[in-house]
Amino acid sequence: MAEQSSMHKLLIINLVQQESTSSMMPLPQRHPSTTLKNEIIPLRAMKAHEKQYIKDITNWATASNEDGAILPPYWMKGPAAVGKSAVAQTCARRLNTSGSLAAAFFFSINGRRKDHTRFFPTLAYQLSTTLSEYRDIVNRKVSIDKTPVKKTLPFQFRSLIVEPFQELSEQGKGGRRRVIVIDGLDECENTNAQMEIIASSIRAGSVPFRWAVFSREESHIVSAFASFIEPSLCHSVLLPISRQADGEIELYLRGGFEDML
Repeated sequence: MAEQSSMHKLLIINLVQQESTSSMMPLPQRHPSTTLKNEIIPLRAMKAHEKQYIKDITNWATASNEDGAILPPYWMKGPAAVGKSAVAQTCARRLNTSGSLAAAFFFSINGRRKDHTRFFPTLAYQLSTTLSEYRDIVNRKVSIDKTPVKKTLPFQFRSLIVEPFQELSEQGKGGRRRVIVIDGLDECENTNAQMEIIASSIRAGSVPFRWAVFSREESHIVSAFASFIEPSLCHSVLLPISRQADGEIELYLRGGFEDML
């Protein structure tokens, strides 16, 4: 019986590992930010306004919502290579340390992390490593249907995220709101999927999460945010181009490349 229970608990983890090994950050006990320590640009090499944005985002993420109001997503936008990923990863690390990070996904045009079908299963995997009661619910679902990565994004979101947390809420186990960090959304290979992910984050009033999205200011992403939420309600911040810290960042990257040789 104990062996059967143990196998049951591992269903969702095994499923996601088989279907999306390279798209997730494998962490049995901790969150993906801890695997990025060699990729993070050190805080001393960050520009002053980036440090302020990190402070603003962490403050937004941990702000009290005693009135039960649902906070709209936080969207940091900007051109390529201005530091969005460095801010996203640093925020994820800090939120993880404070216990405020629920999950994180870092899209990339390289490898399988550009595949949108792995987005929600990967979030489910990460959530299942820290929330045993959530894991049990999702495992029950996966034992019935072992093909969530082949379903549509709305189906995945409803089945893997919304319904399990609705069930937990009905049991009085909803928990406090934590943050899901999504970096490089524009590097997701499917533009319709990008818009579906935005729609999900905005309509996620029934799940205990705040969503922080980092991406380029692509026209369809702008339109998606504008379509689903009043612009005045969205925490939208532009990370501008700046050359102030280019020298330090170049030295840091050169050092990293030398370590690889």
